[in-house]
Amino acid sequence: KSMVRFAEGCAPFLRWYHAATDSVYSKGADRVLPCKVQCTHCGTWLADEDEDTLLTFPPLFEFSTGEGRLKFPAAFLPSYHTFCESKALDVADGLPNFLDGGETPLTIGDFLLDIAPALDGRSYKGQAGRIGVLGGSVDFAGAPYYAGMAALRVGAELLYLCTAEEATGPIKTYSPELMVSEVYRDRK
Repeated sequence: KSMVRFAEGCAPFLRWYHAATDSVYSKGADRVLPCKVQCTHCGTWLADEDEDTLLTFPPLFEFSTGEGRLKFPAAFLPSYHTFCESKALDVADGLPNFLDGGETPLTIGDFLLDIAPALDGRSYKGQAGRIGVLGGSVDFAGAPYYAGMAALRVGAELLYLCTAEEATGPIKTYSPELMVSEVYRDRK
């Protein structure tokens, strides 16, 4: 919302409507949020505004680079989609979908998209998740191995497997991806 600026000279053509009190404001400084923004010249509703969001239509903005191409500022790119319960449109762009203003995920997959860090190639190893597994013994080296491999398969980038001294050799031979450390000795 803080990135939006109206063109010079258009302020006299704007009015703000607050539905709860059925009040109209001709000066932006006087408006009560949430409100709707309207063009007084043609009557077109331009936007819905609340404390931290301005919901509007992208064609109302000029994003020209001067080279005939459009370049959207990062602040204008969506971070999630909001739908009602009877979703009629499916958007497959990798962004999470919510039933309301970013509060209730539409599906468990949308919840995971919202909490999992984006793997966009700009981060370094370990920023998308570090996991520590503690367990195992000379007789039970498989359980910590499988727990560690499962964590790596679902997106953890660094995995520290802390196990018994007797289990470090077998676990290290299972997979070079695991960082295995001996932290205790199994005494029988």
